[in-house]
Amino acid sequence: MGVSWQKDFEIGVEEIDRQHKVLFEKVNSLLDKYEADKTAEKKNKEQIEDLFFFLTDYFETHFSSEEELQEKIGFSEQKEHQERHKAFIERINEFKYDYLNLAEDEIDDELFLEISNQVLNWMINHIGGEDKKIAKFIKDKQ
Repeated sequence: MGVSWQKDFEIGVEEIDRQHKVLFEKVNSLLDKYEADKTAEKKNKEQIEDLFFFLTDYFETHFSSEEELQEKIGFSEQKEHQERHKAFIERINEFKYDYLNLAEDEIDDELFLEISNQVLNWMINHIGGEDKKIAKFIKDKQ
């Protein structure tokens, strides 16, 4: 269900690339835990909740790092990029709270499918598209 890190996703800034790799690992871990939990007799919603909290915190930390880099290099699309980050964090928080509001033993496949699709699409399109603009901007300035 997940997506593997690919060298094509690298933007050439070591710290940002490292953070992107961690995001891929953690999102894939969340998806794996959810799949395992679906078939388990005893649901372990707490592990999935912990990963949700980690991811939202990590996305915010990562976005902050990325925005600091944009400020430092004078990235021309910084404001638009920040708005995309903000909208994504808001959406992830909505998903997280929708999930947290499920009953203890309830698994909502439709909700989780929507979450995974949104997150994976974001990661592929944002990192592979929007973040690549940062790499191009840096390269063009050299």
